[in-house]
Amino acid sequence: MSGIFARLTFVFLACLCWPAAADDNLPVPRSAAELDAQLQNIFAEDGIPGTAVAVVENGNVSFIRGYGVSDTRTKTAVTGDSMFRAASISKSFTGIAIMTAVQDGKLSLDGTLKSLAPDVRFSNPWEATDPVRLMHLIEHTTGWPDINLRVLTTDGPGWSLKRGVDASSPEFISRYRPGHFAVYNNAGPAVAGLILERASGLSYCDYMRERVLRPMGIKLGDFDQGNAIAGQVSKSYNIDGTEAAFQRIILPPAG
Repeated sequence: MSGIFARLTFVFLACLCWPAAADDNLPVPRSAAELDAQLQNIFAEDGIPGTAVAVVENGNVSFIRGYGVSDTRTKTAVTGDSMFRAASISKSFTGIAIMTAVQDGKLSLDGTLKSLAPDVRFSNPWEATDPVRLMHLIEHTTGWPDINLRVLTTDGPGWSLKRGVDASSPEFISRYRPGHFAVYNNAGPAVAGLILERASGLSYCDYMRERVLRPMGIKLGDFDQGNAIAGQVSKSYNIDGTEAAFQRIILPPAG
C-alpha cells in the first residue's frame, strides 16, 4: 500500500538530487536543452538508475523527459509515462483529500482527534485547553515526534490503515502545545487518512482514487499496488546498486 502515480514526477525530484553533484559555479539552465544536459550529467555522476522530470508552467507541461532505466535487469527505459513510488508527496494528496471532505461538509478542520477517532491512542498534556485537531494532523503541528525506524522499516502486506496507526501510536506524544510549532511528521497525515475513512465510509485507497486522483486526470496512479499497475512500477535500488524489495508502508497516507 503505497502512493504510486503515473506522469506525476515533479521537478523537485531533480532538485533533491542536485546538491550532491552540482558545482556551486554550475550555470542556471536557461533553456530546456541546457536543463536536459545538466540533468543527464548529474544523474550519471550520482549513479541514479532512472528518474523522470517534469516542468509545469502556468498549468501546462513545458518539459518532460525520462532518464536512465526503470529496471536495470531488463534495461527498460524511463519515459514520461513511467511509474514511480510517490513517497512523501503523498502527504500533499492526503491534505487535498481532507479538504474535499471539508468542502463536502463531512469534516471540520477544527474537529478534535478525540471526537473524530476516539480509539486512536495518543498523549497530549494540554488536551483540556489545546486539543489535537484535524488541522494539526495535516499541518504537522500536533507536537508529536516523527515516526521511529521501527515504524519506517516495517513491511505490512495486507495491513489495514487502522493496524498501521495502532502499531505507530506509542510515538503519538505531544511535546508542546498542539498548533504552536510545525515539526515534520509522518503520523499526522496517516491519522488524518484514518479519519477520512471514518467520515466517508470508504477505504483511504478508494477515496483517493474516486475523489482526488481520477478527477485530477491521474488515470493509473493509485495508493494500492493492485492488478492495474502491478509490474509497472519502476524498481527501487539500494545505494550499492542492488535491487531493494518493495515495501508495503504501514502509513500510506504519509508515503
